[in-house]
Amino acid sequence: NAFKVLDDTMVVNTSGTQTGLLGDQSTATWQAGTGTTESLVSPSKVKSAIINNLPTPKSFAESYVTYSGSTPTQVDGYGFSSVSRPAVGQTSFLFSTAQPDTNYVVDIKFQGGIGASDARWSSWVYAKSTTGYTVIFRFVTLAAGDVDLWTTARRLT
Repeated sequence: NAFKVLDDTMVVNTSGTQTGLLGDQSTATWQAGTGTTESLVSPSKVKSAIINNLPTPKSFAESYVTYSGSTPTQVDGYGFSSVSRPAVGQTSFLFSTAQPDTNYVVDIKFQGGIGASDARWSSWVYAKSTTGYTVIFRFVTLAAGDVDLWTTARRLT
């Protein structure tokens, strides 16, 4: 007492031209994303296809820098050939290998002895290039103490 349709049944318009397919298409067609034949597909297959094809940002450089006095020292990390202090409130990072473009993001985190419970800071990336970048940070409430700086550079594509 049930109506059944065979897998891979063509859906056609009144002229007999195929407009879709009731059934699966090959995995290669889904992965390439080039097939134009409409077909029925489950929500879980759509979700899986989206998740499996999202770009994953890849870290290519990471640095943990202790900043005591005027000299930054990289104590952990990879992907940088040097870390320097070009000016007060600035830390420059030079990549070990130049990047093909500036299509990367930089995460910045501070920790350590700022010295005041209500100290606030702001930071931003300045002079981003294929060879590195400079982080500028400013303290609203400047207090005694050392600052530790974490940065991570990740490719967007």
